[in-house]
Amino acid sequence: LHAAGQIDKAMLSFHKAWELWPGYNEPMNFLGVIYKTRGQRQKAIESYQLALKHTPEFTKALYNLASVLTSSNESLSTTTMTTAAIEQVQNSNQTELLMAVDIYKQLAQCELPRPWDRGDVYAQLGVVQLRLGHMWQAALSFQRSLFHTNYGHTLSLEFLGLLHVRYY
Repeated sequence: LHAAGQIDKAMLSFHKAWELWPGYNEPMNFLGVIYKTRGQRQKAIESYQLALKHTPEFTKALYNLASVLTSSNESLSTTTMTTAAIEQVQNSNQTELLMAVDIYKQLAQCELPRPWDRGDVYAQLGVVQLRLGHMWQAALSFQRSLFHTNYGHTLSLEFLGLLHVRYY
């Protein structure tokens, strides 16, 4: 139903599935995706947290929750970033960013299909750490990302280069 664009019917089905199998995490994850798409941020967060309640290592919900927690109106990319702007890119909700750091650290410990996926997790962790102003931790996360991707993760290379220019 969701794929066919029948969102309201899909939501009813996901709620019904959750009622029937409260430990089955997929319905809550899908509800979170729908809520996020509709701009209902808090409901998306609650849905992802429910999906993780019985299965804390459910990587889809971990990724989705971290994505919602780190989303803001600001776009963070090295193409538009100057070294002075690194210090200004901070989300007003520090608590949610700290939660996202914990989620990315948890994801890094999960079994992931490919080493590149772990590298991507470390890159995202580094971005969140930058937003929090934790430059040293961010640099370490970017280095870990490069290790897991055979030094092929472009985002990590760019941010590590910016950090090197700015702080070393």
